[in-house]
Amino acid sequence: MYAEAPEELQLTLEGIAENLVHMCADRPDAWREVVVVVVSDGIEKINNATFRMAETLGIARQGMIYQAIELGLVHRDSVQVRRRKV
Repeated sequence: MYAEAPEELQLTLEGIAENLVHMCADRPDAWREVVVVVVSDGIEKINNATFRMAETLGIARQGMIYQAIELGLVHRDSVQVRRRKV
């Protein structure tokens, strides 16, 4: 991903789901051999709405940002972190 809108990620994931349906038509367990990896090209460029959608789907977590900052992979000043309401 590189600053894609949520709609673009949704279309991609829907396409993957359709392909899985076709694969499973011949071999019902074919889905067990599939791994889907979503890669973002840098945390600074990610679309905030897309990141929220990815969190909702369970394919990303805000904690990853904190870990990246702690490891020095991302500069704290370059990331806008939303505070969760408790």
